[in-house]
Amino acid sequence: MNLHNRNRLFFAALAIVLIAAAATASWLYRSDRSATSAPPSADAGADTGLAVTPRHATTVPAAAKVAKKTGPIHVLSIPLPPPNAPLAQVYADLKARADAGDASAASRLYRDVSRCLDTRDVLASRSRAAGWLLEDDVSKLDADQLARRERRLGTIEDDLAKARANSSLCEGVTPAQLQLAPVALRAAQLGDAQAADCYVGAGLTAGGGLLDHPEWLHDYKGNALSLANAAVEQGDWVMVNQLQRAYAQSNNAGLLGQVAGADPSQAYAYLKLRSLGAVTPQGNSFLSRQLADAAQNLPADAVTQGDAWAQSTYQQYFGANPQINTPRGFNPCQNIGN
Repeated sequence: MNLHNRNRLFFAALAIVLIAAAATASWLYRSDRSATSAPPSADAGADTGLAVTPRHATTVPAAAKVAKKTGPIHVLSIPLPPPNAPLAQVYADLKARADAGDASAASRLYRDVSRCLDTRDVLASRSRAAGWLLEDDVSKLDADQLARRERRLGTIEDDLAKARANSSLCEGVTPAQLQLAPVALRAAQLGDAQAADCYVGAGLTAGGGLLDHPEWLHDYKGNALSLANAAVEQGDWVMVNQLQRAYAQSNNAGLLGQVAGADPSQAYAYLKLRSLGAVTPQGNSFLSRQLADAAQNLPADAVTQGDAWAQSTYQQYFGANPQINTPRGFNPCQNIGN
């Protein structure tokens, strides 16, 4: 075979190889596109009957998911610092890991910052309370009053001892490191329901810094509702209460009320959910009266839909935590000792 013919055969074989490679690449591309861009199943939410609704929708509440970009990512399993490690020494490492998507590091950082804030507040408030009691004139107190005073002093001393033990873990921490809002937000984004309770409820003001960081308000507006709805899907009664107050525009609706806006149908549905978790007959009776009052101002179909949503949500998400277990006046941003 002469050189010309050999060259023709070589280039023909090369063309066949290139055509086959192109066909394979095209098939792989189409397969990847079909796997990643296929529409969700039509009955993906049939079990819950929930749908994403506009902020002021009159349908039942949506259990919206936190955006994927805020979820935890797979990171190497690196042990956390010892529980008694001073925060000033581990802050930078925990924050870097949290920023990279390490949920356990984000939760640890949130709790350590919260513990130091609580420690600071307890040392100040309990010291003042002890000083007032010790300055009281006890000459006119009877035996029962003296006993109550001694018990009160004992409780204060216990609180102070606990705070002093924690204070050594907070030495050297800067004011910027004690700003709770950013660490609570990151832990909440990575699935920490307790951090979400704090962030949505009072986290922007609990640790200070808001006046120097107005961008936190923008972050709150963009994250509060999705974090709140995701916490409900973790069986979180604290967030149920916060959402109900927000949609009802109650006096303690807080910033969440401004983000959510008034929505009587949503408020009724969350109130119905609260009633399903009532612990005592008195609590159930109180919520029943509130439900009756709220239902009078709603169309019948809104009441029916709210009842159905509450029952479905209760059964799906609150099986492991069927009863409201948060005391009145509970502050989700207080985590001392946790």
